[in-house]
Amino acid sequence: MEDEISGEAQFSAYVYASVPLFGATLIPQLGATYDSLKSRELEISYTSPKLGLVWVPSPDTRVRVASFHLLTPRANARTGLEPTQVAGFHQLYNDQSSAKVRTRGASIDQRVSETVFTGLSAVDRNVLVHLTIAPTVIEYYDWQETETYGYLTWLPTKALSTSLGMKFGRYVRPEGFAGVEGFTLLESWELPTTVRWFGRNGLSAGVTLWRVQQRGKFSDPLGAPFTFVGASERAWLLDLSLSFRAPRHQLVFSIEGKNLADRHFRYQDLATQDALLQDRENTQIVPRRTLLARVGIRF
Repeated sequence: MEDEISGEAQFSAYVYASVPLFGATLIPQLGATYDSLKSRELEISYTSPKLGLVWVPSPDTRVRVASFHLLTPRANARTGLEPTQVAGFHQLYNDQSSAKVRTRGASIDQRVSETVFTGLSAVDRNVLVHLTIAPTVIEYYDWQETETYGYLTWLPTKALSTSLGMKFGRYVRPEGFAGVEGFTLLESWELPTTVRWFGRNGLSAGVTLWRVQQRGKFSDPLGAPFTFVGASERAWLLDLSLSFRAPRHQLVFSIEGKNLADRHFRYQDLATQDALLQDRENTQIVPRRTLLARVGIRF
Protein backbone atom coordinates (compact mmCIF):
# COMPACT_ATOMS: atom_id res chain seq x y z
CA MET A 1 0.00 0.00 0.00
CA GLU A 2 1.43 3.41 -0.99
CA ASP A 3 0.52 6.79 0.45
CA GLU A 4 0.45 9.36 -2.34
CA ILE A 5 1.01 12.25 0.10
CA SER A 6 3.89 10.91 2.19
CA GLY A 7 5.36 8.69 -0.50
CA GLU A 8 5.47 5.75 1.92
CA ALA A 9 4.89 2.24 0.64
CA GLN A 10 4.26 -0.67 2.98
CA PHE A 11 3.76 -4.37 2.36
CA SER A 12 2.59 -6.70 5.13
CA ALA A 13 1.99 -10.42 5.39
CA TYR A 14 0.93 -12.28 8.50
CA VAL A 15 -0.01 -15.68 9.84
CA TYR A 16 -1.67 -16.54 13.17
CA ALA A 17 -2.68 -19.84 14.77
CA SER A 18 -4.53 -20.65 17.97
CA VAL A 19 -4.93 -24.29 19.03
CA PRO A 20 -6.98 -25.09 22.18
CA LEU A 21 -5.49 -27.97 24.17
CA PHE A 22 -6.67 -30.08 27.10
CA GLY A 23 -10.32 -29.15 26.73
CA ALA A 24 -9.53 -25.48 26.00
CA THR A 25 -7.85 -25.02 29.40
CA LEU A 26 -4.59 -24.20 27.59
CA ILE A 27 -4.64 -22.07 24.46
CA PRO A 28 -1.28 -21.26 22.86
CA GLN A 29 -1.27 -18.53 20.22
CA LEU A 30 1.50 -18.31 17.64
CA GLY A 31 2.01 -15.87 14.83
CA ALA A 32 4.40 -13.84 12.74
CA THR A 33 4.23 -10.72 10.63
CA TYR A 34 6.53 -9.60 7.84
CA ASP A 35 6.60 -5.88 7.04
CA SER A 36 8.45 -4.04 4.33
CA LEU A 37 8.38 -0.24 4.59
CA LYS A 38 9.88 2.21 2.13
CA SER A 39 9.75 5.98 2.55
CA ARG A 40 11.78 9.02 1.63
CA GLU A 41 13.76 8.60 4.85
CA LEU A 42 14.44 4.89 5.22
CA GLU A 43 13.77 1.35 4.08
CA ILE A 44 12.94 -1.36 6.60
CA SER A 45 12.20 -5.07 6.36
CA TYR A 46 11.12 -6.52 9.67
CA THR A 47 9.83 -9.89 10.88
CA SER A 48 7.74 -9.76 14.05
CA PRO A 49 7.22 -12.98 16.02
CA LYS A 50 4.09 -13.34 18.18
CA LEU A 51 3.66 -15.65 21.15
CA GLY A 52 0.73 -15.79 23.53
CA LEU A 53 -0.71 -18.22 26.04
CA VAL A 54 -4.08 -18.36 27.78
CA TRP A 55 -4.34 -20.78 30.72
CA VAL A 56 -7.63 -21.53 32.47
CA PRO A 57 -6.70 -23.81 35.39
CA SER A 58 -10.23 -23.55 36.83
CA PRO A 59 -13.55 -21.90 35.92
CA ASP A 60 -12.67 -19.12 38.38
CA THR A 61 -9.14 -18.36 37.19
CA ARG A 62 -7.76 -17.06 33.90
CA VAL A 63 -4.06 -16.38 33.24
CA ARG A 64 -2.65 -14.68 30.13
CA VAL A 65 0.93 -14.07 29.02
CA ALA A 66 2.29 -12.70 25.76
CA SER A 67 5.47 -11.55 24.06
CA PHE A 68 5.49 -10.06 20.58
CA HIS A 69 7.20 -7.61 18.25
CA LEU A 70 5.67 -5.08 15.87
CA LEU A 71 6.74 -2.63 13.19
CA THR A 72 4.29 0.23 13.74
CA PRO A 73 2.30 0.91 10.56
CA ARG A 74 0.81 4.16 9.41
CA ALA A 75 -2.57 4.93 10.98
CA ASN A 76 -4.39 3.87 7.79
CA ALA A 77 -1.98 1.21 6.58
CA ARG A 78 -3.64 -1.87 8.08
CA THR A 79 -7.26 -2.28 7.24
CA GLY A 80 -7.23 -6.05 6.86
CA LEU A 81 -8.15 -8.88 9.19
CA GLU A 82 -4.92 -9.17 11.14
CA PRO A 83 -5.67 -9.66 14.86
CA THR A 84 -5.10 -6.52 16.91
CA GLN A 85 -4.42 -8.49 20.10
CA VAL A 86 -2.23 -11.37 21.23
CA ALA A 87 -3.69 -13.24 24.22
CA GLY A 88 -5.79 -10.16 24.93
CA PHE A 89 -2.89 -7.66 24.86
CA HIS A 90 -3.13 -4.81 22.37
CA GLN A 91 -0.59 -4.59 19.58
CA LEU A 92 -1.44 -1.20 18.04
CA TYR A 93 -0.68 2.06 19.82
CA ASN A 94 -0.20 5.61 18.60
CA ASP A 95 3.51 5.11 18.22
CA GLN A 96 5.66 6.74 15.59
CA SER A 97 5.25 5.23 12.14
CA SER A 98 7.92 2.54 11.53
CA ALA A 99 8.82 2.35 15.24
CA LYS A 100 10.00 -1.10 16.28
CA VAL A 101 8.08 -2.22 19.35
CA ARG A 102 8.65 -5.14 21.71
CA THR A 103 5.81 -5.89 24.11
CA ARG A 104 5.61 -8.30 27.03
CA GLY A 105 2.56 -8.74 29.21
CA ALA A 106 1.10 -10.88 31.97
CA SER A 107 -2.38 -10.89 33.50
CA ILE A 108 -4.52 -12.84 35.93
CA ASP A 109 -8.28 -12.60 36.53
CA GLN A 110 -9.88 -14.32 39.51
CA ARG A 111 -13.48 -14.86 40.58
CA VAL A 112 -13.24 -14.91 44.37
CA SER A 113 -16.93 -15.64 44.88
CA GLU A 114 -20.23 -15.25 43.05
CA THR A 115 -20.13 -11.52 43.79
CA VAL A 116 -16.42 -10.62 44.03
CA PHE A 117 -13.98 -10.40 41.10
CA THR A 118 -10.41 -9.17 40.95
CA GLY A 119 -7.52 -8.98 38.51
CA LEU A 120 -4.04 -7.65 37.89
CA SER A 121 -2.06 -7.13 34.70
CA ALA A 122 1.30 -5.65 33.71
CA VAL A 123 2.63 -4.58 30.31
CA ASP A 124 6.20 -3.64 29.42
CA ARG A 125 6.93 -1.96 26.08
CA ASN A 126 10.22 -1.04 24.45
CA VAL A 127 9.72 1.40 21.57
CA LEU A 128 12.61 2.11 19.20
CA VAL A 129 11.86 5.41 17.45
CA HIS A 130 13.90 7.33 14.90
CA LEU A 131 14.73 10.98 14.36
CA THR A 132 15.80 12.20 10.91
CA ILE A 133 18.69 14.63 11.28
CA ALA A 134 19.47 14.88 7.54
CA PRO A 135 18.33 12.97 4.46
CA THR A 136 21.05 10.38 5.06
CA VAL A 137 21.44 10.72 8.85
CA ILE A 138 18.96 8.96 11.14
CA GLU A 139 19.33 8.55 14.90
CA TYR A 140 17.50 5.93 16.95
CA TYR A 141 16.23 6.27 20.53
CA ASP A 142 14.75 3.82 23.04
CA TRP A 143 11.52 4.68 24.84
CA GLN A 144 10.59 2.54 27.84
CA GLU A 145 6.98 2.16 28.99
CA THR A 146 5.60 0.10 31.87
CA GLU A 147 1.93 -0.03 32.85
CA THR A 148 0.23 -1.93 35.68
CA TYR A 149 -3.53 -2.32 36.06
CA GLY A 150 -5.65 -3.74 38.84
CA TYR A 151 -9.32 -3.97 39.77
CA LEU A 152 -11.62 -5.27 42.48
CA THR A 153 -15.36 -5.56 41.77
CA TRP A 154 -18.13 -6.37 44.24
CA LEU A 155 -21.79 -6.99 43.35
CA PRO A 156 -23.69 -6.55 46.63
CA THR A 157 -27.07 -6.86 44.88
CA LYS A 158 -28.35 -7.58 41.37
CA ALA A 159 -28.96 -3.86 40.89
CA LEU A 160 -25.74 -2.50 42.37
CA SER A 161 -22.04 -2.83 41.55
CA THR A 162 -18.97 -1.27 43.12
CA SER A 163 -15.41 -1.33 41.87
CA LEU A 164 -11.95 -0.11 42.82
CA GLY A 165 -9.41 0.42 40.08
CA MET A 166 -5.71 1.16 39.84
CA LYS A 167 -3.43 2.13 36.98
CA PHE A 168 0.24 3.02 37.33
CA GLY A 169 2.35 4.01 34.35
CA ARG A 170 6.02 4.83 34.09
CA TYR A 171 7.38 6.28 30.84
CA VAL A 172 11.06 7.06 30.22
CA ARG A 173 12.48 8.84 27.17
CA PRO A 174 15.99 10.16 26.38
CA GLU A 175 16.66 13.89 26.37
CA GLY A 176 17.79 13.74 22.73
CA PHE A 177 14.29 12.86 21.54
CA ALA A 178 11.45 13.26 24.04
CA GLY A 179 8.67 13.30 21.44
CA VAL A 180 6.01 15.94 20.92
CA GLU A 181 4.88 15.48 24.54
CA GLY A 182 8.26 16.77 25.70
CA PHE A 183 9.01 14.69 28.80
CA THR A 184 11.91 12.45 29.78
CA LEU A 185 10.14 10.89 32.76
CA LEU A 186 6.47 10.51 33.58
CA GLU A 187 4.96 8.58 36.48
CA SER A 188 1.18 8.51 36.59
CA TRP A 189 -1.31 7.12 39.12
CA GLU A 190 -5.04 6.76 38.49
CA LEU A 191 -7.28 5.40 41.28
CA PRO A 192 -11.01 5.31 40.36
CA THR A 193 -13.77 4.21 42.72
CA THR A 194 -17.09 3.55 40.96
CA VAL A 195 -20.62 2.74 42.11
CA ARG A 196 -23.26 1.84 39.52
CA TRP A 197 -27.00 1.21 39.87
CA PHE A 198 -29.14 -0.67 37.33
CA GLY A 199 -32.93 -0.27 37.40
CA ARG A 200 -35.51 -2.67 36.03
CA ASN A 201 -37.05 -0.02 33.79
CA GLY A 202 -33.89 0.44 31.68
CA LEU A 203 -32.55 3.31 33.78
CA SER A 204 -29.01 3.18 35.17
CA ALA A 205 -26.72 5.62 36.93
CA GLY A 206 -23.12 5.76 38.06
CA VAL A 207 -20.72 7.87 40.08
CA THR A 208 -16.91 7.73 39.95
CA LEU A 209 -14.45 9.39 42.29
CA TRP A 210 -10.94 9.69 40.86
CA ARG A 211 -7.61 10.27 42.55
CA VAL A 212 -5.10 11.38 39.89
CA GLN A 213 -1.44 12.04 40.49
CA GLN A 214 1.44 12.66 38.08
CA ARG A 215 5.05 13.69 38.35
CA GLY A 216 7.95 13.82 35.94
CA LYS A 217 10.48 15.90 34.06
CA PHE A 218 9.12 18.09 31.28
CA SER A 219 10.71 20.37 28.69
CA ASP A 220 11.05 23.97 29.78
CA PRO A 221 9.66 26.25 27.02
CA LEU A 222 11.53 29.23 28.53
CA GLY A 223 14.81 27.43 29.07
CA ALA A 224 17.65 26.36 26.83
CA PRO A 225 17.12 23.50 24.35
CA PHE A 226 17.02 20.07 25.98
CA THR A 227 16.27 21.63 29.35
CA PHE A 228 13.87 19.60 31.49
CA VAL A 229 12.40 20.56 34.85
CA GLY A 230 10.60 18.55 37.48
CA ALA A 231 6.87 19.05 38.01
CA SER A 232 4.00 17.28 39.74
CA GLU A 233 0.22 17.54 39.95
CA ARG A 234 -2.57 15.82 41.86
CA ALA A 235 -6.34 16.15 41.92
CA TRP A 236 -9.63 14.64 43.07
CA LEU A 237 -12.26 14.35 40.29
CA LEU A 238 -15.97 13.50 40.30
CA ASP A 239 -17.84 11.94 37.35
CA LEU A 240 -21.57 11.20 37.08
CA SER A 241 -23.48 9.29 34.41
CA LEU A 242 -27.13 8.54 33.63
CA SER A 243 -28.45 6.32 30.85
CA PHE A 244 -31.79 4.99 29.70
CA ARG A 245 -32.57 2.04 27.43
CA ALA A 246 -36.14 2.03 26.15
CA PRO A 247 -37.86 -1.28 26.96
CA ARG A 248 -38.40 -3.48 23.89
CA HIS A 249 -36.74 -0.84 21.72
CA GLN A 250 -33.24 -0.29 20.42
CA LEU A 251 -33.02 3.32 21.60
CA VAL A 252 -30.29 4.16 24.12
CA PHE A 253 -29.79 7.61 25.61
CA SER A 254 -27.00 8.59 27.99
CA ILE A 255 -25.58 11.73 29.55
CA GLU A 256 -22.27 11.94 31.35
CA GLY A 257 -20.53 14.66 33.32
CA LYS A 258 -16.77 14.49 33.80
CA ASN A 259 -14.85 16.54 36.33
CA LEU A 260 -18.06 18.12 37.58
CA ALA A 261 -16.24 20.19 40.20
CA ASP A 262 -14.30 21.78 37.31
CA ARG A 263 -10.98 21.04 38.96
CA HIS A 264 -8.34 22.66 36.73
CA PHE A 265 -5.01 20.87 36.67
CA ARG A 266 -2.13 19.97 34.38
CA TYR A 267 -2.38 16.46 33.00
CA GLN A 268 -0.26 14.58 30.48
CA ASP A 269 -2.82 12.42 28.69
CA LEU A 270 -1.51 9.05 27.57
CA ALA A 271 -4.72 7.16 28.32
CA THR A 272 -5.84 7.17 24.68
CA GLN A 273 -2.50 6.31 23.12
CA ASP A 274 -4.00 2.93 22.24
CA ALA A 275 -4.68 3.27 18.50
CA LEU A 276 -8.06 1.57 18.96
CA LEU A 277 -9.19 4.16 21.51
CA GLN A 278 -8.45 7.48 19.82
CA ASP A 279 -12.01 8.72 20.25
CA ARG A 280 -11.72 11.70 22.56
CA GLU A 281 -15.13 10.91 24.02
CA ASN A 282 -13.57 7.84 25.60
CA THR A 283 -10.95 9.88 27.46
CA GLN A 284 -11.44 9.15 31.15
CA ILE A 285 -9.44 12.03 32.66
CA VAL A 286 -10.26 15.59 31.57
CA PRO A 287 -8.80 18.76 33.16
CA ARG A 288 -12.00 20.78 32.62
CA ARG A 289 -15.69 20.19 33.28
CA THR A 290 -17.09 18.23 30.33
CA LEU A 291 -20.65 17.14 29.50
CA LEU A 292 -21.32 14.36 27.01
CA ALA A 293 -24.66 13.22 25.58
CA ARG A 294 -25.21 10.24 23.33
CA VAL A 295 -28.17 8.78 21.50
CA GLY A 296 -27.89 5.36 19.92
CA ILE A 297 -30.20 3.24 17.79
CA ARG A 298 -29.56 -0.44 17.26
CA PHE A 299 -31.05 -2.26 14.31
